Amino acid sequence: MRLTGFSAIEYAEKEGLTLRKKADSIDDGAEGLTVPEAEAIAIDDPELIWLDVPADEYYGEQRNMEPGTEPPVGGTPAGKRVRPNSGQKSNVQNLNTKRQGALPC
Repeated sequence: MRLTGFSAIEYAEKEGLTLRKKADSIDDGAEGLTVPEAEAIAIDDPELIWLDVPADEYYGEQRNMEPGTEPPVGGTPAGKRVRPNSGQKSNVQNLNTKRQGALPC
């Protein structure tokens, strides 16, 4: 699947890839362009910038796109509360214990 223009630039930025430039009447084609280089070219003519991506990667399973992070293994689903271990008090329980011991004014 071929992505062009700013769609290609956005995908390359998320995936850490370099881009290619089609030859035009002024310059030859180029490969290994960085995102800033591609953006500078795309301002004048977005269709010159392109990137080939396997369709199954582009439309495949969603994954964490943050650089330097690994996908979570196990973990807690978003919004689910985790109870502290039975022998440990939570921060709220510790705070309530301290308040109960305080003398009223």
